[in-house]
Amino acid sequence: RKLQDKSITCQDIEMLVVDGFDSFTGAQFAVLKLLASQVKTLLINFPGDCASQRPAHHRFKKPIQRLLTEFNPSLLPANTKTYLPPAISHIEKHLFNNEESPSIPVKDPILLEARSPTGEVREALRWVKKLVLRQQIPISDCVIFTPNPNTYHPLLRLFAEEFGIHLRFTLDESLDNSPPITAIINLLSLPLKKFNTHHLINSLRSPYFNFALQPETIDLLEMISRIGQIVEGQDQWQETFAHLIDSTNEERANLDDERNAPKLPRGQAANQLKLQLDTTFQHLTPPAQSFTQTQWISWLEDLLDQLDFYARSDNDRDRTATQVFRDVLRSLVLVESVIGAKQVSYESFINDFFSTLQSKGAHEPFQRNQPELLIARLTETRGIRYKAVAILGLSEGSFPVNEQPDPF
Repeated sequence: RKLQDKSITCQDIEMLVVDGFDSFTGAQFAVLKLLASQVKTLLINFPGDCASQRPAHHRFKKPIQRLLTEFNPSLLPANTKTYLPPAISHIEKHLFNNEESPSIPVKDPILLEARSPTGEVREALRWVKKLVLRQQIPISDCVIFTPNPNTYHPLLRLFAEEFGIHLRFTLDESLDNSPPITAIINLLSLPLKKFNTHHLINSLRSPYFNFALQPETIDLLEMISRIGQIVEGQDQWQETFAHLIDSTNEERANLDDERNAPKLPRGQAANQLKLQLDTTFQHLTPPAQSFTQTQWISWLEDLLDQLDFYARSDNDRDRTATQVFRDVLRSLVLVESVIGAKQVSYESFINDFFSTLQSKGAHEPFQRNQPELLIARLTETRGIRYKAVAILGLSEGSFPVNEQPDPF
């Protein structure tokens, strides 16, 4: 829109180079036409050969023809020959040709057997480590491509530590997959889930929060919830503690009349435990009234400060995630200051907040002065060159996908 309204937006640019594309969308073509009318020189690098009849070049014909028609460019053919290893050069030369191509021997095996993604990751990292140690190939000249980050990235992180390899990912890890952020999501969801007992105990045990409860106390709460069959809700806890407070060790209530039931706190001991849990519920229960987004964020920050959340993120990956988390909070406050405040309920605030977290990524912590192995997606393979490349996603049952698995 700005390029259309102001024809002098890019007039100060002497040369603009467009590189790395092998196709253009309609919107990209429109932008290029507007830029071509403003910049002094527009240079577009594009693959393919106008005169080629090879099937491998068919996908470039339409974009090339449109470039020739709409831009009337001066063609500058590339005179330099791209170097490719013999095996790759042979594949490039005969790719998609109908006639039978001759086979050539290869020096090294290009396929390694693996029965599962776990096996693939181990073999790929072992192969890279062997190249680095035995052939002195810098690890920065190696890359691993994966088709499914959700499947392969956790395995790569796990086994890279075993092999002593530092990784760098082109795709940021989703913020809501980070352990400290997952702990926050579970914590903030408790009021909406009526303090589901399983999720409540998980939050109390989380290393990212300090509830001032000893591990033995949390174990005791879990035992009471199991014997008292507490599923959710503060009322179930209150009812269970009422039985425990009113009973004694000699007068055993129906709550734990099983012969092998563990010994439960009663009387004053049960009352002390109840007061500790009540304090926890008070901290985690949000106000009933509606607040602006900024006010909810202020309430959330106070809660996290009380629980020592930020102080308990004690490694680089956790600190990176919590820093992005803080940036998200600041951005939400800034957005509301621009578009105006609106009163929302806690549930509405949490739903919008979680959606924002899911759209954010956390960068991998930078390893200073440490060579790193690049982990990229298969969609990023075009136009880059490395000395050693491992492609995952070809394990048995993954490629091709077994659509009708054998039930036996």
